[in-house]
Amino acid sequence: MKLINVLLIFGILAISTSCKKSDSEKNTEAKLIKVTCSFGEGIIDTSTDTVIIKAPETTDITQIIPQFEISKNATIYPTSGVSTNFSNPVIYTITSEDNVTKYVFTVITIKPIVKFTVRDCSSWSPESPYVPQPNATINVYTSAQNVGTSKTYEVLTSDQNGEAVLYGLRTNNYYITSEKDNKSNIINGYVLNGRYNTQAEVDSYPLVPNAKVGDLKFMDINGDGKLDLNDKTNYQEIWSQYDLNRTTILSKDLYIANKN
Repeated sequence: MKLINVLLIFGILAISTSCKKSDSEKNTEAKLIKVTCSFGEGIIDTSTDTVIIKAPETTDITQIIPQFEISKNATIYPTSGVSTNFSNPVIYTITSEDNVTKYVFTVITIKPIVKFTVRDCSSWSPESPYVPQPNATINVYTSAQNVGTSKTYEVLTSDQNGEAVLYGLRTNNYYITSEKDNKSNIINGYVLNGRYNTQAEVDSYPLVPNAKVGDLKFMDINGDGKLDLNDKTNYQEIWSQYDLNRTTILSKDLYIANKN
């Protein structure tokens, strides 16, 4: 009888040992595959180890519940599927099943801050001064030095109404160029601001000598009341920090016209 009991014990131990994974059999990956929440999917940027969650304007970002799809049998901390405060960036760590490989990334939640409407003023008449432009490109940069390079923050395309929404942080500045075909919001180094639609506009906005109704109008960048070399630039700046207390999205027209 004792012999049978001993054999049974050895048998159980053998089965238990065979079921237990060896370290060499455990998954070595610690990858982030997908991030979702109730209003959409996060944007994974592996080059910066960042995930961007674009939240609707009315979202309470202190109570977002993200779901993370990760490598098989890996673990993640903070835990997936729990209410999280994203008022500030949150750092996550994925650990592989073998507990050797780790992947650290940051999740940032942003909201819509500006709704652009791209308007073409290449051809003008008092009855139809500006035409909303679909399929216009809006290049967004977070640094003036990056304007005109491949280092864009985002590239937007206007919809059938000429509109596009920028998601970002209201504490940041953004630098904008807009174009379609041979049209741009920067003409000869000046930021286009529509046209003089009435004589009253010509009289109240006298930046260009001998301007007349229907002429192109440009922005006085330094605010000195005249248009000169000091107003030349290659971008249109959005001063989002001036709108920290806004409760609604900022609306901004981007005017484009033929470069030549």
